[in-house]
Amino acid sequence: MRLSLLALLTIIAPSYAFATEFSQAVGRSDMDHIDPQPKAGTSAAVIVTDSVPLVHTRQILVKDLDLMQMEIASQRLQAILQDAGSSLDRIVKLNFVLTNDEQHEALRKELARGRFGQGKPAVSIVTGKLPPGSTLAVDAVALGTRRPTWKQIEHGSGFAILPPGTRIYISGQAVGGKDLAEATRKTLEELRETLKYLGLKETSVVQLKAFLQPMAQHKVVAEETAKFFAAAKATVPPLVLVEWQSSLPIEIELIAWGGRERAGAPIEFLTPPGMKASPVYSRVARVNDGKLIFLSSFHGKTENNPAAEIPEIFEQMGNVLKKAGSDYRYLAKATYYVTSTEATKKMGEIRPRYYDPKRPPSASLALVSGTGIAQRTVTMDMIAVPSPRMKVNEYGPAQRGHALSEAELRDGFISLFDGTTGFGWSDARVQDGVLLAGKWNLAARSGLLKVDVVKPGYLNWGRSSQLSKIGLAERSLNFLSDTPRPLALLDGLNLRSIFYKPRTAVDITPRSIGEDWKPINNPKLPMDRQPTWTAKDGVLTTIGGPGCLEYQKVQFANFILQMEVRTKVHHANSGVFFRAMPGSLMNGYEAQIYNRCHDGDLSRPWTWATGAIDNRQNARRLISRDGEWFHYTIVAVGDRLATWVNGHQTVDWQDDRKEHENPRLGKRTAAGTLQLQAHDAGTEVEFRNIRIAEWK
Repeated sequence: MRLSLLALLTIIAPSYAFATEFSQAVGRSDMDHIDPQPKAGTSAAVIVTDSVPLVHTRQILVKDLDLMQMEIASQRLQAILQDAGSSLDRIVKLNFVLTNDEQHEALRKELARGRFGQGKPAVSIVTGKLPPGSTLAVDAVALGTRRPTWKQIEHGSGFAILPPGTRIYISGQAVGGKDLAEATRKTLEELRETLKYLGLKETSVVQLKAFLQPMAQHKVVAEETAKFFAAAKATVPPLVLVEWQSSLPIEIELIAWGGRERAGAPIEFLTPPGMKASPVYSRVARVNDGKLIFLSSFHGKTENNPAAEIPEIFEQMGNVLKKAGSDYRYLAKATYYVTSTEATKKMGEIRPRYYDPKRPPSASLALVSGTGIAQRTVTMDMIAVPSPRMKVNEYGPAQRGHALSEAELRDGFISLFDGTTGFGWSDARVQDGVLLAGKWNLAARSGLLKVDVVKPGYLNWGRSSQLSKIGLAERSLNFLSDTPRPLALLDGLNLRSIFYKPRTAVDITPRSIGEDWKPINNPKLPMDRQPTWTAKDGVLTTIGGPGCLEYQKVQFANFILQMEVRTKVHHANSGVFFRAMPGSLMNGYEAQIYNRCHDGDLSRPWTWATGAIDNRQNARRLISRDGEWFHYTIVAVGDRLATWVNGHQTVDWQDDRKEHENPRLGKRTAAGTLQLQAHDAGTEVEFRNIRIAEWK
């Protein structure tokens, strides 16, 4: 029995009854919807976190629009996603190819009925020829859940999983040939060169999309693609096909993975050697961090008039981007579908009005038979990232050290006990939020102590001080000997809290650049890309990078350094180098500045999270937040290094390596310089109230 698509879809009850253990166990906190339309089953855009794997499926073909074929297609998509550890409800983007625009209304009804799950995905629709016998094609992007895919690309039957980390979008590339087979081979070889430029191999590819003609020869493209990846000993990624009209047989774009973790601007726009940069599209867009925004395809209101349609589409898209916390400067990937040479011409004329010529998205433009809606000549399919400028932080209120008040933080106090564990102490015992015994891992120096006594006893730091009353008490730490002694609880002393602040710290905040503080530039960068440093009203600001600002007046070996820091953009990366090799670019120990954690879990900070000692010990918790001033304390005493963020100790590390002049290569206990880091082009960080005291 053969039915029209509209008749078929109106009589078929939705067959969706599929759920996996993953979708039941995992909440929706890893996706947000912009302008969701529950009755339509779609959204104008879907935002996904950058710490979740993304499942990219192959293209599924629907043949002969009858009941059996539609059910088979639905089951295939369900099976692919289930095998990948996902589900229909976790789809964030659906891409459809129809054979005629008249199918659009029926497809929309099917989406509203829930055939493709309840996730309200973004949807892209275009019209074109499909392989013989097929009337509809669909591929999907869905949220994954499988932990192994955090570290490497995973391939399965009909899918590939893009791990968290750097996502790379390479614009369509095309090389001619005597036939489709030769053009496919040459185009794939050119794409290989682009991957090499990025330091990647064929094994990094997650999905290919090919615009080809004629569609009747689609098997030729599939066969040449399979040979290409087999020769590279790589798994063939999912392949999506769309027929286009062009003087060239084929153009291929791809998505690749650039590694698990990479700091840098949220998005970089790159031009490989030998290729010409364009003001309307980038050859490569490299997304280093930040959420991904999948937009639905847009259509203009005006009929058959690309000069009017294109601005209408850009205005719609701009409004959605604004709601998603983004703008045109943070578009990563664009696919433009046009139905005439006139629309192609107008696209070239109008796009520059909306794009920063230094930051256009990677893109492909395809001349197709239809845009999914009759009488419309243009549609656009986009992926973006949020603008890094944050109005609010993403992790909730900033935290601070156990029992510390904001006033005590501003006064320079840090908490030596976190109220829960013996972190930072030796032989510690903790019970019910009380420190019962222990010896602080750092030898105490001159300063002021505040304690909250639960049970009286003695506090020893080379001399003993009796704490005879329950409640709050203060003690001055004064030393007559050059031999430091650790703080220790004696004779049954129990403390609910213990704070410390140094005495006689010197303010070294820059009042100008080039006197006590001098920039060290990166010799590999031209002058127009070097970081800028400005000092005004007691605030030091750095923008751009990489580079650093070095303190010239004194070098320090053992010290306590305190400052306030504010990251002005989302996931800004910076750091404080100490015991650095004088005059050398960032060759020292580095206390990191990077306010980011995995999955919103503050107990799982990112590798470079604020408080970490780079490549030595990660911070144990994310305390600070982007856009807010936080207090940073760094202590270096011999071979032991420690950090506090907002008075909460984040690192306690002992360097047991052999002595070396360069702390990147070995232990350095000798004095060195202080350097403030400008990490990359996306850095914008402020410093104030920089104070230091020698630990003696």
